[in-house]
Amino acid sequence: MVAAGWILVFLVLILCVLTSMEDLREGLIRNRTLKPFLVGFLGLDMIYYGFFAREYILLFLVNLAGVAMISLLMYAWKIWAGGDCKLFVTIALGIPAEIYTGMDLGPVPGFLIFMIMFSAAFLYETGESVYLTIRDRERMKVSWQNIRIWDLLSRYLFFVGIIYLINLLLALVMEKMHLSGILFPGMIDFIAILAINRLTGKTKKELVLSITVAEWIIIILVFGVSPLSISASLLDLKPWLTVIVVFLLRVVSEKYNYLEIPTSSVKAKMILSSMCVLGFRASRVKGLPVNVSEDLGARLTEAEADAVRRWEKSKTGKSTVMIVRKIPFAFFIAVGTALFLVIGVLLL
Repeated sequence: MVAAGWILVFLVLILCVLTSMEDLREGLIRNRTLKPFLVGFLGLDMIYYGFFAREYILLFLVNLAGVAMISLLMYAWKIWAGGDCKLFVTIALGIPAEIYTGMDLGPVPGFLIFMIMFSAAFLYETGESVYLTIRDRERMKVSWQNIRIWDLLSRYLFFVGIIYLINLLLALVMEKMHLSGILFPGMIDFIAILAINRLTGKTKKELVLSITVAEWIIIILVFGVSPLSISASLLDLKPWLTVIVVFLLRVVSEKYNYLEIPTSSVKAKMILSSMCVLGFRASRVKGLPVNVSEDLGARLTEAEADAVRRWEKSKTGKSTVMIVRKIPFAFFIAVGTALFLVIGVLLL
């Protein structure tokens, strides 16, 4: 790889370190941190792809478009903050395409960063959950009475059926378009599950069950009606495992840590716990937040933060409130990027 490519790799690693430290320290990624790297990557890309790597420019652009689409969806579904999305796209802009030419990952190799990142986040959250369970067993107890096994099972079969049908269609499309890559179907499955889960989140259970029955009738007809052919086709564990993995990643992305802070320290863009927001309903203070979702859509505005600070001095006010903190995704994006670069360099 030429010098311009190695400079890009070096700058990507510096960007990962700086944004990880910023996210861990301040809980956000500032535009002023990203802008110099964005400008630098654009300039170096023109040199790198204009003079030394013209044969890789199509792969680079397709990967960049795929990463941008994933980031946009993660932002639209309120899984990532804007800073995380902009960081992921900036990193994709900076990684030279020659790094991932040796990987048979499909048209969007950057999805591997996404997978590594969430795997690392999942391990982190698993370790933290074990620690919290040992430290505070009562708080971490699960109320099994609130879990409806039949509803969970029917929804699981609903998504497994969807993945079977998508993969059947995708196999035909990839064959016709001569596409390859072990990660491409996985990326499509991931996006499809999250999108359909969001679209059907408030759909009546009866309709979901009807669709599930229709899906499996189609699958049985496609694979053949004999018990032997059906059982052989269902031995493909990929759809069954894919749904489990995607929902685990969804849980990780929504995992919050609670922190008690002085009410006077509440600032805009913080997220209050749902119990705290529910407690405001007994107050007559105007402008208090009402969103109890605990996702990025519940971030406080400046006016709401000011109302919360005024609430402290009211009759129902308290000196402390509970805020929620999402895990520092910049750090895990950095981990995914570093491992991706190591794999790519080894395969050069």
